Parts: sequence; C-alpha cells; structure tokens
Amino acid sequence: MGQKNVNSSQARLPIPADKIYCPDANALIDLYHAGLIKKLRPFIINGTVRIPEGVYRELKRKTDKLKRTLDKWNSNYNAVVNLASHEKLEFSRIETSYKNDFRVGTKTCAGLWRTPSGRKGIDSQVISFGKVRGWVVVSHDSSVKGACAIENVECITWEEFGRRMRIIH
Repeated sequence: MGQKNVNSSQARLPIPADKIYCPDANALIDLYHAGLIKKLRPFIINGTVRIPEGVYRELKRKTDKLKRTLDKWNSNYNAVVNLASHEKLEFSRIETSYKNDFRVGTKTCAGLWRTPSGRKGIDSQVISFGKVRGWVVVSHDSSVKGACAIENVECITWEEFGRRMRIIH
C-alpha cells in the first residue's frame, strides 16, 4: 500500500494514499464521541476523507460542535462533495433497489428508507460514492453494510477506519 506524508500541526503522519474514505453520519458522530474527530484533519486536507453533501446536511441539523468542525473543514478544504450529474442515475438505482427490506443471503436487512436518515437518500448517497468512485464506505449500519456487500463496495466500521488511519492507539 502506497503512503505519503502530510504536514500537520502535531506531526508528520503516514497517510494511506491509495483509498478515499466516505463516512456516513453515524461514523462521524462515533469518531467525535471517541475524541478522534480532530485527528481526521490531515486526512480531510489531503482528500483521503470526503464527506457526502447529505451527511454534511444531516449533521449540521444534529450537533453544534461537530457542525462547527465540518463547516471549517468545508470552507477551508472543500471536504464536502456532491454527486456529479452523470452519477445521479446510479444513486437513483441504489435508492430504488434498497429502499425497502432486502436480503443478503438469508438475512433480511431493513430498507434504507427505514434507517435513521430515512427517505432523504443520505445512505444511498454514501453507497453511491462507494460504487461510482470506488471509495470505501465507513458505516456500522447493517443496511448500509448489506447494500454495500451486494453492490461489491468495500464497507468498514469506524473502528477499522480509525485503525487504518492510525488514529486509534
């Protein structure tokens, strides 16, 4: 795995350069509650972590402290991304395919419209970035993980993400 160094006010961190990570709202909330959110700054700066617009919008409504961090990252480093017009067809397909309960093998997963983000398409947006851009989805939601498995999209938990980024000690 290729690595590159990024300047940080704290230290020079080895950062995986071959993957881009796309966290859902709950993954960012979990990282925040674990006291790890500020350690993501170098990864935001170098583009290793990108935040879907829907996740950004959802978190701006939910939490003040995390909202301020995300606002700063977006204004300083353009951390928030939107699906391009040619990618929206895949988003629509994913949203339609997984809006109701679906099966992974013999296990039934709740449809994405039954998850906390509901009909806002936020989970579908995260999965779409994974599918069309080859990004790694960061989520612990079983419906997101199930849809990612079916779509052949890599999906990891926030803990595994923290381990890969070397922010968990």
